Amino acid sequence: MTEAAYFIRDLSVILLAAALAGYCCKRLSLSPIVGYLGAGLFIGTPEVTFIYVVDEERIHLLSQIGVIFLMFSIGLGIQLKRLKALGLSAVIATVLIAFLLLTIIRAGAGLAGISAIEGLFFAALFMVSSSAIIGKVLQEMSMAHERSGRLAMGITLLEDFVAIALITFLGSLVAYEAPDSSGGVEVLKSLGLLGGFVILVLIAGLLIIPRVFHKISKTHSHELEAIFIGGLLFLMAILSVYAGYSFALGAFLCGLIIAETRQLPFVERAFSGMKDVFAAVFFVAIGMSIQISVIPSALHWILLGTLICLILRPLLATVSLLLLCEDSRTSIRTGLSVSPIGEFSFIIAGMGVASGVIPERFQVIAVGVSLLTSLIAPVLMARSEGIANWFSRPRSQFWMESIAAYRKIWGDFGKRQQTSILWRLLRFRILQVIVQVLFISALLVFANPIYHAVENSSQEAGHDWLIPVLPYYWFVVSVLILIPLVALWRNVNAVSMIIAESFARKTRRRATVQKGLIFVFRVLTTLLLFFWLINFLPYETVRGWMLAVLGVVIAASLWIGWRRFIRWHSDMEIALHETLSEHKEFSTSAQHWAQARQGWGISLHEFQLPDRFKAAGQTLSQLALRKRTGATIVSVERQGFPVSHPGPQTHLYPGDELLLMGNSKQVTAAIEILNQEDSEISDQNLDSVVMESMLIKEQSPIVGKTLAQLNWPRLFGAQVAAIRRGDSVEQSPAPNWVMQTGDELLIICSDATLGEIQKTIEPQEP
Repeated sequence: MTEAAYFIRDLSVILLAAALAGYCCKRLSLSPIVGYLGAGLFIGTPEVTFIYVVDEERIHLLSQIGVIFLMFSIGLGIQLKRLKALGLSAVIATVLIAFLLLTIIRAGAGLAGISAIEGLFFAALFMVSSSAIIGKVLQEMSMAHERSGRLAMGITLLEDFVAIALITFLGSLVAYEAPDSSGGVEVLKSLGLLGGFVILVLIAGLLIIPRVFHKISKTHSHELEAIFIGGLLFLMAILSVYAGYSFALGAFLCGLIIAETRQLPFVERAFSGMKDVFAAVFFVAIGMSIQISVIPSALHWILLGTLICLILRPLLATVSLLLLCEDSRTSIRTGLSVSPIGEFSFIIAGMGVASGVIPERFQVIAVGVSLLTSLIAPVLMARSEGIANWFSRPRSQFWMESIAAYRKIWGDFGKRQQTSILWRLLRFRILQVIVQVLFISALLVFANPIYHAVENSSQEAGHDWLIPVLPYYWFVVSVLILIPLVALWRNVNAVSMIIAESFARKTRRRATVQKGLIFVFRVLTTLLLFFWLINFLPYETVRGWMLAVLGVVIAASLWIGWRRFIRWHSDMEIALHETLSEHKEFSTSAQHWAQARQGWGISLHEFQLPDRFKAAGQTLSQLALRKRTGATIVSVERQGFPVSHPGPQTHLYPGDELLLMGNSKQVTAAIEILNQEDSEISDQNLDSVVMESMLIKEQSPIVGKTLAQLNWPRLFGAQVAAIRRGDSVEQSPAPNWVMQTGDELLIICSDATLGEIQKTIEPQEP
């Protein structure tokens, strides 16, 4: 066979093995990821099966595409405007968990004699939980709408950002071939550049991509929209590689940007199938990379990693949430819910093994720990309420009084933060200053590699005429940074005025002191901005005389176009605000019921109606689900958009996502009813619809009857679009139109019913 034939055979083996293993896991109520990994281990080992993969290099290429689609889908699930809704507790807890895990595991690795780079990779494996596995288990346990479940999902989603930072930083260490360069300076430099790159891509993407997408959507061609998103996804992935980062970062950022557009529901539907296929290939490829011979030597590491996930991660999560004044029951249940690791751990381990900086057993450890935690986590989460109740029992009066005093101090501190007028005035400005500094720094840092890339490509292509012109490229860069630079100066000036006003308010010569302080702040900030900018000057590519000319050009541009720059910056801020403020309207009933607490014996469960839903088109009152089972439908979402205030007259259709409320028996009974499918539902679609004309002859049985009496829409699913009588044509005839001999009907129906209508019209034999 040819190489192409071997490749197609390998791909078919992978997908069929993944489908079979995934089906078995579904029947066992396990995550399909477990099945994919097992399938990869099976078909990737010729010693245990005669059906094995030959061309592993090409499968590895497909797995990289799987990484891109997987990171894209994760980005789609994290909307920037929703991060605030996760709450400060989830954000701080995520940072604390990651920091404590990194510190404890690296310290333990160092004491055990493990090298610094191996200790860093080993810690990274356990710093990120699996959002796919946790989300599935929470949904099956009906915990997704409880406080503990929402905190767990918030933490695991925020840990995706931790994972992206880890992948980027560890990838930089590997690329620079400097395993010992993990000192504080290198860490801060790499993370600073990462922050600048992310801010640069997000701001540019949020300003440009939604508007381009909106223009394309006006063509009403879903085909063009899907092609555009696919091309954009791979473009951002490769741009991320050119910037010195991984495919995963670009795909993740692309998902974040698309998540802020109105077309998000369409994109999720259009790419769900492709993502599922390539993600399955990725997980199977991870399983194929495991050598069975390595497993025995890594068993004790797998057990150690499992203990870290099942004991240390829940413990640190619980302690972090308790420090943030979450109640003990919620903290414990949340901690027990964030134990499984998954997809990001595979990527981190695979990156380290492929680069040769860590041994192959790390890949085995990641897969083994993920399999074990995926099996044990559902058991822990099912018993989390009992465990939380036992640990939450009051132990001593002193302990309870200490906790109450701590919560009071924390609450008073939070109230002071909210009521501090100075902080409330400054916090938004300070955040803008940080973002603008990162944005300008990223523009200047990445401008130099672009310059050298263009220079090298010009020399290779023989375009010598372009070399003398290239230094003028920096004039273009200077103009580009003027708009954010003006915005930065205005924000810094506003901060100076607010601080000066605050300090001068209680002095006797208030106006004089205020002017003096503003002058001092302006001088200091101007000097800081100057020294900050000269650190980015490309001295090796720009001649001395060009620096002077560059300064004159910048000064002249600011003098002439100051107001225009201000207007452009205001337009950009308005555009960003409009993009980030476009959000779905959540059903108020769903929001209300999402506040349900434990202990009531009531849970919320999400359910999607099947494609052949038997009661399709019926209203809630006709379905009478509450009367029949006791369960209540409190929210309905259709095609990604909520149906506001669902009431007795709300209709249900296939594909609707319902939020059911009730106890476990009631919800189970309701799902059994809603899962009923109708085998007699017509498979008619738009492709089977035809438009034919029929002539009413003498002795036809329909002569003298009205369209209402014929009732063809109900009997045959047919419509009479028009009737020709003589030289006149009646379009969309009324129901009381009487049929006459010689009338010619234009009928819209399906192929299957066309013959039946013809028999109805044909004259009857005497």
